[in-house]
Amino acid sequence: MTKILVVDEDVAAREIVKNVIDFCFKGFSVAMAESGQDALREFGADRPDLVITSLDIERARAGIELARKIKEVSPLTPVIMLSNSRPA
Repeated sequence: MTKILVVDEDVAAREIVKNVIDFCFKGFSVAMAESGQDALREFGADRPDLVITSLDIERARAGIELARKIKEVSPLTPVIMLSNSRPA
């Protein structure tokens, strides 16, 4: 079973991504985290096959820092970054 970790501090955003995955890809396991620390803990415990993270978790651009830390321990794990920022 393919495991996906979805990271976003916005509960609604996490749920939307999870619902899209559940609808489009049957048989995938989706775990969720709301912070970089939670995500690293979940990643270490479950080693997902894919990480989908918000670019702006906790503070500006912390998603990049999370991706770097994941790549340090698992260079082949794909990380997809999303942003729900709106233009000014």
